[in-house]
Amino acid sequence: MRKLLLIIVCFYSVLVSAQENSLTNKLYLNVTTDVTTESKGFTSYGADFQLGYKFIPSLYAFATFNGSLSLYDKDGVKDHIKTTNLGGGLGYRLSPNDNTSCCFDIKTSASVSVGNVDWKNTTYEAGVFCRFTSKGLAPQLGLGYRYQDSHTAVVSSRGCIFASLGFSL
Repeated sequence: MRKLLLIIVCFYSVLVSAQENSLTNKLYLNVTTDVTTESKGFTSYGADFQLGYKFIPSLYAFATFNGSLSLYDKDGVKDHIKTTNLGGGLGYRLSPNDNTSCCFDIKTSASVSVGNVDWKNTTYEAGVFCRFTSKGLAPQLGLGYRYQDSHTAVVSSRGCIFASLGFSL
């Protein structure tokens, strides 16, 4: 996890320093943490990394990598399950210019669990994200709905509201 964080920070610095490049202006990079509301006894905390390409200033596609930890209490015993998901999505920026102090993005994505994880699932998300514009890294807040279709017998499928906080380029 530390190596991944180091790679992300290095990638950010390269993108910020090369921001005048036209290819770099078409790249979309987003790193967030999120938390969900309790649903069917589970509360999830996660980190999400998205890398994409802007086809036009307001429309982009992205690949997403998400790791999450879900906490639950079963028969008085507190425990957790982990999952790692890989997928993709589409985003639409409602105000594509950077002349405003805040622009809103609408994003949808789908991902599936990969590797040897505790909880195998398919996740679908839709949300609205407010990006506070600035040169380089911009803070971002998000709110949306997530449905997780479980493929593990002991964990049921669930829907929940999520909130996220992160940075976007």
